[in-house]
Formats: sequence, C-alpha cells, structure tokens
Amino acid sequence: MLNHLAGAGGEGAHAACEYADLDSLDRPTAVLTATVAEFCS
Repeated sequence: MLNHLAGAGGEGAHAACEYADLDSLDRPTAVLTATVAEFCS
C-alpha cells in the first residue's frame, strides 16, 4: 500500500502552543481539493 505524509509546515505539533505556516497551506489544500473532486465526480 502506498502512503504519503504531507501537510502544512509549522511548529509544536500537538503541543499546547502549535501553529501552521499559512504560506505552506496552498499545496496540501490543492491536493486535497483535487482528490475530493476526483473522488466525487
């Protein structure tokens, strides 16, 4: 089974103080959008 881990950059994953770098959200958002569109069509 193929697997790929991707997502936004940032710091403190699952910590009390965590954040995502907004500039790094474009690609994962586009991939997820395209996946949903392909799956639902």
